[in-house]
Formats: sequence, structure tokens, C-alpha cells
Amino acid sequence: MIKIEEFGRSMVEMLGVLAIIGVLSAAGLAGYSKAVKKNKLNKATEQISMIISNLTNNFINQEDYSALGKDKEVATTRAIALKVFPPEMIQEDGVTVLNPYKGRVYVYSVDYGGVEDGAFNIDYEGLPSEVAISFAIPQTNVENQMMMNVNINPESSEE
Repeated sequence: MIKIEEFGRSMVEMLGVLAIIGVLSAAGLAGYSKAVKKNKLNKATEQISMIISNLTNNFINQEDYSALGKDKEVATTRAIALKVFPPEMIQEDGVTVLNPYKGRVYVYSVDYGGVEDGAFNIDYEGLPSEVAISFAIPQTNVENQMMMNVNINPESSEE
């Protein structure tokens, strides 16, 4: 009698292994997706806080924010020159500012409390709707009696 030795795995064993790998991959991708969303949210929060801090520090001894101006494009360019934005937000053209959600960011002065240019706005575009609610907290620069506002413009489409 001749003894035949077979090496390798059966098709059923290979399909079982592939099924296990598929389940583990799907779970890993879901976790990765959550981590990416959380990272973007943390980055956006950090950026907004830094912009607010840099603006208030730049204008701490000023009576208003008139040096920025009310035109979004011009004021944002001035804010770039004042190093208000974190460097990673400023695009190669030197005048476009983007957030982690690929939305534009603008900074400009607005009238507040009867004071012309007495406050500043930050327009932070492109946030997913469910994220925008976490930023709906007004803050005030009480020492100088100035107000700032962060305008969140959520987009319906997400990355």
C-alpha cells in the first residue's frame, strides 16, 4: 500500500480564517474611524482656543478690534500676519486658512455693545452637524469689556 501525504490546508479551513480576518478588520476600521473623528474634534477645539487666545493677547491693550477690519478676507489676512492662527491651518497660498474638516476659517471685527469693532467673530466652516453643538459656548473677554463670537457653519456632508 502506498501512503500519500498531503500538505496544506483545506478550503474550509482557509474560508474560516478569512472570515475571522474579515470580522477583525471590520471592527478595527470602526475603531479607527472613531479615533479619526475624535482627533479632528480635539484638533478643532485646540485651534479655536488658540485663535481666541492669540486674538485677545494681540488686542489686550487696544480699545477695540478695528485693526482687524470687518471685511472677512482682509481681516483674516491681517490675522495671519499677526500670527493668530496655528501654522498648520495656513495653506501654501498664505491667505487661506483651513480647519481639520477642510472648511474655511475667517476672523474679523464686528460691532458690539454700542462699540464699533468692539468684538471679533471667528467663522469656522465645515463642521459636521453633530460636532457643531460642542462649540456653542460664548466666551467673553471681561477685562476689556469686549465680546467674541465663534460662528459655526455646519456642513451637511462629512468626510
